[in-house]
Amino acid sequence: MQIAAFVNDQGQVAGFFDKGPVRLFEGSAGAWTLKTDILVDRQEATGLSAVKDALNSIVAHLDETAVFLAKDTRGLAYALLDDMGYRVWKSEGGLSDQLDLVAQKEQALAKEAPKAAAPGCSSGGCGSGRGKKAECAAAPPPPPPPLPQDLGKGRYRLDLGAILAGDTRLNARVALLPVLQEKAFISLEILCDHLPRWFDQELAALGLRADPPHPRENGPGLRVIVFAPAETAPASGEPS
Repeated sequence: MQIAAFVNDQGQVAGFFDKGPVRLFEGSAGAWTLKTDILVDRQEATGLSAVKDALNSIVAHLDETAVFLAKDTRGLAYALLDDMGYRVWKSEGGLSDQLDLVAQKEQALAKEAPKAAAPGCSSGGCGSGRGKKAECAAAPPPPPPPLPQDLGKGRYRLDLGAILAGDTRLNARVALLPVLQEKAFISLEILCDHLPRWFDQELAALGLRADPPHPRENGPGLRVIVFAPAETAPASGEPS
């Protein structure tokens, strides 16, 4: 199998935006071969299109069965990888031990796959025809956070109300917080029925600011615009 690991300069498992290569390994538990170091400048990928370009450069080196290893799985880059069909495992620490752990988890998933596909499975178990229950695979994980709509020039929109109405597995924290944490925007327009209780506190902790909420012009609910700090916001592509 192939594992693409985000690592830092010390060789520890890192995040997408950390400085360091993407280290591509092939093999199996206890027997890994370093195939190549994929050198992509991810620290400068501060907008949606730049993150996509960086990921496309990375996955060009991988086969379709590859999985990723990172110290986090929340945020824009990981949501995009999920959309591209790549699984991302979260772990921290020494690289060799984490590679073995990912291989074990992938093997366990492969064993569970036939159970998940078995007919008659539900949250209560599988009927065997004689009143017995066979073990079923665990329920699928919640979906990745949705991506905001790109309005151009560093401006994005997230219709939180529509997202939550369209998928009951999501909540406001899962759908909105990773987008705020990435700060990969100049401005983010949020459309919602009401602001989450944690919104102001998280905004302050992240160093973001927002205009006071206003009623939406073309429907019920609120419209709020969040602004990223100048030092973290991506360039708009226009001269100042």
